[in-house]
Amino acid sequence: MRAAEVLGVDGAGAGYARCHAQMRRGTAPVEGGARGRNTPGGPSQATLCLARKGRKYARLVFDAMEADAITTSTALGYLGIKMEHMDEAMAKCGKD
Repeated sequence: MRAAEVLGVDGAGAGYARCHAQMRRGTAPVEGGARGRNTPGGPSQATLCLARKGRKYARLVFDAMEADAITTSTALGYLGIKMEHMDEAMAKCGKD
């Protein structure tokens, strides 16, 4: 609000004042093409895991889990994924 008072409501300050008023009402326009963090459509956790850690590392972790050398919880911690994405990660790294 202070910036709108300083800049005034005419000229360069008019756009800011209008945007500020929309934000206060909760009707601020969304930029075209801008995506927020919580919007759907990004890569899955399994895809991100394999991109960051690598397929060989994921395969080693899954092999150790199947050989009972580590627990499922430990394997998920090593890979940084949640349980619901484990099957997808296994399929993508070649473990069926």
